[in-house]
Amino acid sequence: LSHHPAAHRGNDAEHELDKAPLSLRVGNKIATEAFILTRPCAAAGKRCAPCRMTAPTKSRRPSQVSTKEPQNPSAATEPAEGNEKLATDADRIADTKESLWEALNKYHGSTKNAEVIAIIEELSALNPTPQPARSPLMLGDWKDLSAPHFPNRIAPDEGEEGVYKYTLGRISFNLFEPKKLVCTLDSVRNPIERIPNEEGEKGQDDEKMSYPLVISLIVHTAEGDLRAIMRNEGVVTPATDDRASVVFSSGALSPAPEVVADAEKMTLWRKTFENAYARADAERSYLARAGRYIFFSLLGLVAPTDAKDSFRFEMKRAPRGYLDVLFLDEHMRITKGNSGSY
Repeated sequence: LSHHPAAHRGNDAEHELDKAPLSLRVGNKIATEAFILTRPCAAAGKRCAPCRMTAPTKSRRPSQVSTKEPQNPSAATEPAEGNEKLATDADRIADTKESLWEALNKYHGSTKNAEVIAIIEELSALNPTPQPARSPLMLGDWKDLSAPHFPNRIAPDEGEEGVYKYTLGRISFNLFEPKKLVCTLDSVRNPIERIPNEEGEKGQDDEKMSYPLVISLIVHTAEGDLRAIMRNEGVVTPATDDRASVVFSSGALSPAPEVVADAEKMTLWRKTFENAYARADAERSYLARAGRYIFFSLLGLVAPTDAKDSFRFEMKRAPRGYLDVLFLDEHMRITKGNSGSY
């Protein structure tokens, strides 16, 4: 689940996830994460269903719109049929979101559980937004609250079922070194903004959107932990009213700001990553080099190299995937990746 940061300013102590929108990822392949995301809650004094954060006092029912007084006096005492249906739908959506949140907590963010999948499908059937892939509601700074779905997760210790550890190679498609370095995935943000077309470029300049995945990592070394940011740059463009194509073209691994600001931690960072790419090249077998060359050539991939502090790759012929937008409203977005998984 994901939540928007602006929703809870002034109430930061109410929830540990108050810094960003909530989002629920549902598995996928390269470039096509599936998410359930929530947008900002309204404002102060009331707790919203999906995130339990303090939000402004606001009824679940839609705000009434002033209209002319009906000529039939009896009609004034009865709620309009359309408004009553809207109110009922809003209540169902709010209740289903709360059920989803509770199920995610119960299963440590996993979206592979049958109970979670059933709730996702129920909520998707209640989608209130027409043409969701083209809607401005797609925009915002989202945070992923679902469990990662990379293979070969390092088995968690008892009581840490909600902690997800992988090797750096596993979470970066073996692009970043040292591949065997153990990392904990701390959070994933997905800030989406409009991208205006360049001069002379064909197409609608109000539909193309940036789609970065900003992954906060804790890198575990023998001499202490280091925080890092792995940012994958992508672009999403509506293909149909409810489907968007997604392509990722580059990525970077950098020390987190708090590491950059600490001389001792930066020394450890440089020690951890020093000559990592040169060592990997030297240790690579002939067959591995040949396979790597073919793979990189197909994607037009420029691999990371030993730089001082940050490491970057580019894909000039990146594979294209898609996302089906199953649910979208002010607070939540649910998408399903091209692999068919949630």
